[in-house]
Amino acid sequence: MVSREWYSASGSPLPPPGRGTLVVQDTVSGLQQLAAIYRESFSIPVVGVGGSNGKTTTKEMLGAVLSTAMRVHMSHANLNNHLGVPLTLLAMRRETEIAVVEMGINHPGEMELLTSIARPSHGLLTNIGHEHLEFLVNLDGVARAERALFSFLDETGGTIFVNNDDPRLRDAATDPQRHILYGMHCGDCCSCRGGALSVLPDGSLRFMLYSERGDEEIRLNFTGRHNVLNALAAAAVGIFFGIEPREVRRGLEGLCRGRAGSGLRWFLPVGSPFSTTPTMPIPTRCVWPLMLFLTCPVRDGVSLLSVTCLSLEMRARRARGDGKIPGWQLSGYDFFLWGACREHLLPEPRPMPGPFHQPRKTFRCSVP
Repeated sequence: MVSREWYSASGSPLPPPGRGTLVVQDTVSGLQQLAAIYRESFSIPVVGVGGSNGKTTTKEMLGAVLSTAMRVHMSHANLNNHLGVPLTLLAMRRETEIAVVEMGINHPGEMELLTSIARPSHGLLTNIGHEHLEFLVNLDGVARAERALFSFLDETGGTIFVNNDDPRLRDAATDPQRHILYGMHCGDCCSCRGGALSVLPDGSLRFMLYSERGDEEIRLNFTGRHNVLNALAAAAVGIFFGIEPREVRRGLEGLCRGRAGSGLRWFLPVGSPFSTTPTMPIPTRCVWPLMLFLTCPVRDGVSLLSVTCLSLEMRARRARGDGKIPGWQLSGYDFFLWGACREHLLPEPRPMPGPFHQPRKTFRCSVP
């Protein structure tokens, strides 16, 4: 696909052997229209995954659960914008039984565009948080922009999976036939509920999945309570499509964090002997406090024992206007700590197995 302007300026070149050329006025619009036409040739469920944080993780969890019983096509990496969604759809093969399409936005009205291309039959939003406030302005703006996915599904008779733990999403559940609730704090009204959460010595999570089809104990190879909510979203969709809880467990337990571009992030004071990668931190914000109790090995034998009560929404407002936070530097992968980090030596610094077997210093980070 090439633009008419380029095609004319290049002397109307012939395509490579065995290929054709689509000449369009605008290649972005042409790509989107082609993807929409191709998507309409499939009569399969398409699950749209949106939200402020955790879209890619939830999409991977959902793909793992659904693939225990179905041929799944899903977005590659985080190709989730006005170009990534069309490319995802155009990569579908005829044997696909269900598609999982990640949908990321940064402008008002962008979710409407993505739904018009992908035309999802089912959808979920992971949460509503501080994302792209340069265009979405505030949390209300984020909620309006993201919930366009729900509006599309309501208009077309689709099914919505609602995170009951998010106060800006739970009120979307108004139709018990089409609106499926999940969460940690929703009682019997949820189709999938999590409970009995605990953290294992290696930092992985163990929790109980309670569902209408039965209960399962699941060990999740991720850290952080937020990932339990992501797993519950995947479980709710999977069970809706007839997957048994034991297969949900098999799909989720088979997933591990990727090595590149994912994992844990933490901040250490400048000058720490354990901090080897000076990077200017970019403020990352989250809509609700994360209660994270975990033990995880990190580089140079350091272990992060406990990260508690990260009320990032309010801490973000204390940042300097220029976005710089003196005295901190990046040394890893997944969370951002606002406020002071006080170091406390703890008893029993026992060795970790595997590559982190060397003596380690343990410390506790907390945001006051």
